[in-house]
Amino acid sequence: MNNRIAKAIALTGCKIVNVKLTKENIMINYIKSMFAKDELVQVATKKRTSNTRGRKSLSKKQKVLNLLTKGQNVSWKSLRNKFDLTSPRAMVDTLRAEGYMVYGSKVKGETVYRIGTPTRAIIAAGIQKLYGTPFKYDNHVARLPKKSELASIDA
Repeated sequence: MNNRIAKAIALTGCKIVNVKLTKENIMINYIKSMFAKDELVQVATKKRTSNTRGRKSLSKKQKVLNLLTKGQNVSWKSLRNKFDLTSPRAMVDTLRAEGYMVYGSKVKGETVYRIGTPTRAIIAAGIQKLYGTPFKYDNHVARLPKKSELASIDA
């Protein structure tokens, strides 16, 4: 082992003086190496800013819905100009698809929209279209097959 140390000293040009490789020395050297590169690292912080103060702005759809729920007629032109809609009809169709009962009609040659409650006739027509009967839901009645139908299956 002394031969190896002599070769290492010859290669590096350093002289090792009185170094004892004990557990305490190894532990101390390890701890020193941990804190030898202890530098203060400055982390950039960003200040939180928000462009909106108070309430968030409502979407166009919510604004149109709020106007319609007031119960008055709203004209096509006012929807187009006030809310900057390219197609007020498309907005009305999306509201209808979400389940709002938006009625459209012509008043003095101008298209107007309003929200209302569906009449009993409209509800009955919807039930008949969905379930095939205007009064009750009897589409799910179980029926036993006839003997003639069973014979054709076995053949």
